[in-house]
Amino acid sequence: MTDKKNDIAELERQADAEQEILESRHKEEVKELEKKIKTLSSNLDMVKLKNKTDELKLRDDYKKADRLYGENINTYDLEMRDRMRQKEAMQ
Repeated sequence: MTDKKNDIAELERQADAEQEILESRHKEEVKELEKKIKTLSSNLDMVKLKNKTDELKLRDDYKKADRLYGENINTYDLEMRDRMRQKEAMQ
């Protein structure tokens, strides 16, 4: 009976030691993961900021191109009207 009790006690000690090792590993992994999360979150924030800046620039460029396109069309229309008037006057 004492052998059985000793075996049980030894198994419990081994289980406790293994549990401590596993808990220690778990804590280390959690620390590493938290550090990685912090780094990745920081990178994400930088990418979001860059994307926001790039998008604002693209929107401004689009508005400028659209305005210039409209101005060019109006200029072309005015030139064509003038030429048509000149053509009609010559005929």
